[in-house]
Amino acid sequence: MEFCFIGDPKLKQQSEEISFENDSKDEIQEIIDNLKFTVVATRGVGLSAVQIGILKRIFVTNYGGEIKVFINPEFMYKSEEGIHDDEGCLSIPGVSAKVTRPSVVTIKFYDIDGNEHIETFEEIMARIIQHESDHLDGILFIDRLSPARKSVIRKKIDLARKNRQKHIEYFNTVIIPKIEFVKSKESKS
Repeated sequence: MEFCFIGDPKLKQQSEEISFENDSKDEIQEIIDNLKFTVVATRGVGLSAVQIGILKRIFVTNYGGEIKVFINPEFMYKSEEGIHDDEGCLSIPGVSAKVTRPSVVTIKFYDIDGNEHIETFEEIMARIIQHESDHLDGILFIDRLSPARKSVIRKKIDLARKNRQKHIEYFNTVIIPKIEFVKSKESKS
């Protein structure tokens, strides 16, 4: 498994939909498992498949003690009322900035069995879902910043890009073993 950091061209690509006819359930489950293990090992609140090098429209959230899976997400509603709050990203280590996003979203998505769900989320969960969904469209949270705000954090962005190889090495030597540990703990229970 790989992890994509800023500068990786996959992060700027459009992900393709999961096909319940062509993608096997085992393949989909493997993506889900890798996302779940990785989001737990990194202590993230969300993770998209593109961040682990898979250009498929799937992400997980890890908030409030629950990991939730979203396959082929599609927004049905976004509130006009927005919240301006800090965001960061596992793919851009050391960089955070305030981003304005709708405070309420309704999203249609599927589970691993192809069952459709429509749910409404608010506040932090709405923010996480929008952030992860952006990844599926090749959008990073820094792409949502005004040019003036982006220029304020330009040095941090450049440093994250410059240290990409160090981040990859850290992921491979520290996070991958954590993922393997989490996997082994889960297989024993």
